[in-house]
Order: sequence, then C-alpha cells, then structure tokens
Amino acid sequence: MIARTWKGAVRSEDANDYAAYMRATGVADYAATPGNRGAWMLRRDAGDRTEFVMVTLWDAIDALEAFAGEDYDRAVFYPEDERFLIERDRRATHYQVAASVDGSAWNPTENERSRVFDFLAVYRAAFEALDAGAIADLFANPLQIGRDAGGVDVATVASREAWLPQIEQLVAAYRTIGVRDASPDSAVDTYPSPRTPSLEEVDGSSPSEGLQEPSD
Repeated sequence: MIARTWKGAVRSEDANDYAAYMRATGVADYAATPGNRGAWMLRRDAGDRTEFVMVTLWDAIDALEAFAGEDYDRAVFYPEDERFLIERDRRATHYQVAASVDGSAWNPTENERSRVFDFLAVYRAAFEALDAGAIADLFANPLQIGRDAGGVDVATVASREAWLPQIEQLVAAYRTIGVRDASPDSAVDTYPSPRTPSLEEVDGSSPSEGLQEPSD
C-alpha cells in the first residue's frame, strides 16, 4: 500500500470555504478512483493562515496513475485553487506503508458492556411506550461510557427542545399507523420492534438489575 501526502495553505478567513471546496473536488475524486483506500484532510491554524495536509492511501502505482496521471508525483489542482491557495506543494510525496494499526475497534470491559445494554434497554422502553418526552431526554442527555481517560458518546444531540417537535411528529405518525399494536407478521413492512440482547447471550454474565420491560 502507498501513502500520498500533499500540503498547502490558505488565508484563515478562507479555511472553511476551502475545506468545503476540497470535499467537493479532491476528496470526491479520491473516493471515485478505484484503488483508493482512504483519504484524510488535516488542517491547523497558524497565525493568519490555515495549513492543510491531504493524506491518501492507495493499493498500487496503477491507482495513483488513474488519479494523477502517469507523472503521479505531480500535484492535482482544481479551478478555484488559484483563488484559495497562498502556498502549495507542486508535487506530492509518496511513501510505502510499512505498518498500520486499526484503532477503530473498541473492546469494552464487562462494566462498559453492561452500561451499553442498560442504555439500550431504557432506549427501547421509551420507544415502545411511544413517550416523546422520554425519547427527547435520551437524545439530549447522551450516555458517556468511560474509555481510558476519555469517553465514548452513545448518542450526541444539541438540545432537547431541538428534537422534541420532530419526535412528537414521529410518535404521532407511529400511533396513526398502529406500529405499537402491530403483530410481528404485520410489522414486517413497517418497523419491527427492536430486541435488546441479554448479557447472558453475550458473555454469560448477569444483566444489570433495576431494568424492567415497559408495561402498557
């Protein structure tokens, strides 16, 4: 696998517009090229300018040539780059990837797993009861699951007030089509009720106490 890097800089006041422009041009072209394995747009403010670094991964030289041409070291520019860029690399730099680590996997502890299932059970209860207020509370107050020194958001939403009107409309629609009272067979074409797995099914441990199925 080959890593390609490119650097450029824009005036700080143009940084957000340039980032949006790059997403619509360079990043989109990366994604559309067979053999591309990923793209990262990095940025940092440095005084009155903002620096950008593009990092992409490619299967082989053929994929790079499909993106940049036979002289694949040549940087690829777009029509509006002249307006934005105050500094740029004219040629990209390429590296052979010697090792990599996938940091996306999360191996939760037993306590973290228990908290996730607790959250899912409460979430399920609110939806099965079609309680718009309880659903909005869940969205507005995300559960934080401790992970090392930081945390993992199970859900993130700005405010309860922003979500409540939409959730009330959704609940009203569910009541109208009778999803709550639908049998499993009749609900196939709408939205089947979610099922939260028990902890015994996952690792043989005991589920957290204090959670009960909602009653009608």
